[in-house]
Amino acid sequence: MEAQSNLSHLADILTVTNAGAFHLSDSLLGTGIPLQKGLIWHIESIELIDAATSEVFDAAFTPITLWPDGSIKWLGIKTLIALDAKQQKSLYLRKAKVIDFHSLTYPIQEKGHCLHIATGEGEIIVDKRKLLNISTPSITGSSLEYLFAEPVSHLDEAVVECEFNVYRSKHHYICAEITQIGVVTTDIDKQVKVTARTSINLINGDIDVAITITNPAAAVHPNGKWDLGDPNSINIKAINWCFKSAHSGKVSLKTSESAQWQLSEGKTCLHQASSGGDDWLSPIHVDKSNKVNLPFKGYKLVNNGHATEQGDTASPSLRVEGESAENMSFITPDLFWQNFPSQLLIEEQRLSLSLLGAESSPPIELQPGEQKTRTFTISHTEGTCRALLAKIDPDYVASTHAIASMHGGETDATLNQLINVALDGKAGFEQKNKSVDMFGWRNFGELYADHERALDKDSAYFISHYNNQYDPIFGMLSQWLKTGDRQWFVLADHLAKHVADIDIYHTKDDKPEYSGGLFWHTDHYVQAYTATHRTYSANQPSNVYDDHAGGGGPGGQHCYTQGLALHYLLTQYPPSKQAVLKLCQWVKTVYEGDNTLMALVLACRNRSRSDLKDVITGQYPLDRGTANYINALIDSYEVTGKQAFMGKAENVILSTFSYRDDLASRDLSNVENTWFYTVFCQSVCRYLSVLQTHSDNAPCAATIAIINSLLHYGKWMIEHEYLYLDKADILEFPNQTWTAQDCRKLCVLSFILPFLSQSEKGQCQEKITRFKQGIYTRLSSSEETKTTRVLCLLMQNAHYAEYEKMGLQCFLWSQHNLERTDFTYRTDTFATFFKNTLLHFSLSRERRQLVRRFPQLQRFLGKP
Repeated sequence: MEAQSNLSHLADILTVTNAGAFHLSDSLLGTGIPLQKGLIWHIESIELIDAATSEVFDAAFTPITLWPDGSIKWLGIKTLIALDAKQQKSLYLRKAKVIDFHSLTYPIQEKGHCLHIATGEGEIIVDKRKLLNISTPSITGSSLEYLFAEPVSHLDEAVVECEFNVYRSKHHYICAEITQIGVVTTDIDKQVKVTARTSINLINGDIDVAITITNPAAAVHPNGKWDLGDPNSINIKAINWCFKSAHSGKVSLKTSESAQWQLSEGKTCLHQASSGGDDWLSPIHVDKSNKVNLPFKGYKLVNNGHATEQGDTASPSLRVEGESAENMSFITPDLFWQNFPSQLLIEEQRLSLSLLGAESSPPIELQPGEQKTRTFTISHTEGTCRALLAKIDPDYVASTHAIASMHGGETDATLNQLINVALDGKAGFEQKNKSVDMFGWRNFGELYADHERALDKDSAYFISHYNNQYDPIFGMLSQWLKTGDRQWFVLADHLAKHVADIDIYHTKDDKPEYSGGLFWHTDHYVQAYTATHRTYSANQPSNVYDDHAGGGGPGGQHCYTQGLALHYLLTQYPPSKQAVLKLCQWVKTVYEGDNTLMALVLACRNRSRSDLKDVITGQYPLDRGTANYINALIDSYEVTGKQAFMGKAENVILSTFSYRDDLASRDLSNVENTWFYTVFCQSVCRYLSVLQTHSDNAPCAATIAIINSLLHYGKWMIEHEYLYLDKADILEFPNQTWTAQDCRKLCVLSFILPFLSQSEKGQCQEKITRFKQGIYTRLSSSEETKTTRVLCLLMQNAHYAEYEKMGLQCFLWSQHNLERTDFTYRTDTFATFFKNTLLHFSLSRERRQLVRRFPQLQRFLGKP
């Protein structure tokens, strides 16, 4: 096949950088890269090559997703890297010269309830029945310790699931991954879910651990308020990973990469109590009493009761000596000070690392449906694989067509200059976060919503959380892929992990339209107070703006999955994929119901609501909520390859708009109520682009109908659309957010441009040019452009040239055959809805969903 023969001629597609301070030897790098359709069908037929030396790397390849023809679309790579500090090397893929795999001894033996794992540095033993019970040549007796604020007389930890996978190259087993899921129950009627993911480097024995701690209960949220102090919260003093030195060896600690090792004698405690920044007492850290209760600034190192060191930020490591230098281990917690309170405790040979909370700090409150992931490494040398980052060549990414919005379109240099303010040391995201102290276990990674203080510029602090509105995760990853600037990836990575943990409601026991959903940003123009990242607080004022709800919960108008999907594909970080699928199921429930009789009754009652599906006609609203639903379906398809998601997306699109629509009746000139039709049109552009790249056949009648429907609306835009602030008097808040939203029009108009006649193209191009000039003139002269919301909108929508590339590919795919037919699409009607309800009917399910929706009935009908 010609595509395969070209594999040996690929450019240097990967650049790996060691950003750390130490040399790395045989460190494990995991990354994902896209491949062109039809290029590779079998992982055995490829090799990873060092561009400078032509050395073949030991690499394990895994298909993450496939193209419809069965070839690999996203390829997972796990390889071993040796690289000096601050150095980089280029890699590329080529067709393998030798396909045969060597016969190898399987590295894991199951003996009783333990996994015995052979590595190049000795045996590692993992107890399947206990969470994070790991023994190495230098560490033994490890376990999790649970310290609750309330007295607990009985606690039970049960591992309900334990799975493992092994990854191999042609010559060696590379790594083993073990996932354990446990449930911790107590006699205080609280339950904690714990997920531990352990990755073991089978060459050098290094261990990478990620542990997620979840409160799976549902919140009470009286009157739609989500304040701290919920009765179903869990107040935690600390959850620690505890272990012992296997050979009573010496234990040393240092507080940063550049610090000196300090031998621990007796009892040593390193406690990071706050961020250590100038604004460490910011009200962002209030507890349920709306007061800040942090004990001191920064960290303290205490030896045998005496403070020997105090500073702002600690990034520590522990060194545990074994029988010999070869058996030495380094335990390094990631982002120690950023996720305060954090603590390392050494008492003789017993050591503990806090994963959530710290014994020396006040208890933390894990809210219902909230979770936190912490990571650490156990290595045989200083420095960890976390320092490695693989950058993919942007031209190569565009050539694969694996990312719909990256087809090699030129970036608008003027708008990109405005976007780069986000990295500015004085006005960028990092500085914004410092201004309100956006640190600590719940806040780190989030973006400060500084635009919300427009009505309150005098307060010393105005606390508002952004919660991924307009998908800055995707915007940042797009910037990283286009520019290669590591800062973009770091921002995106921290934000993705924050969103997956904190901003998503991790419960199944609330009403279906809330469970698993994404919380809105903090309510407009009011502070968060004690609502944390959950929008609505009882302390907030009411009637701040027209139609101010002042209470509620997650809603389909705020659902962003594209960045999380791309984060998973690039990093293979499992919680990002889980977040995509969870959000997709949730937003589907918002629009389709949960197939219960109660959902049927509510759907009939709400059929006239403009933001929900009309269950009688099957019509979806022409708004951003439906657009979010379509994108969630596309993203679920992207991370799973399941065609049913694309089929449902087609159903939603055809049940929302048509080329037969009377656009006057759509009232698109009523901007405040209908502006988000452009968001919907963008989602249709993306759907068509993904469909085109995945299809080997000409578009079917349904697809032609969708294209014609998009053109119907696009041609209306050419004739009637204007820049929003040209009619500022009809807007409630005529700010530069509207100007950034204008970029959406550039995207849609650019997409339809190839489909137009010559005269229509001239009109469309003239409008695009005029809009570009107007947008840049307004944004370049306004300080509002530096605010978070405007920057995120630009990151999401400024690359409109990509849409013209996407549109051209779809136009060529359509073979110019866009003649309208008598195509009629039968939407899902009430009869369909009723039939599905009957097919799924069960009394036990009706009871469960009823008590989830009406918790007061649990007294009589039991818990879910």
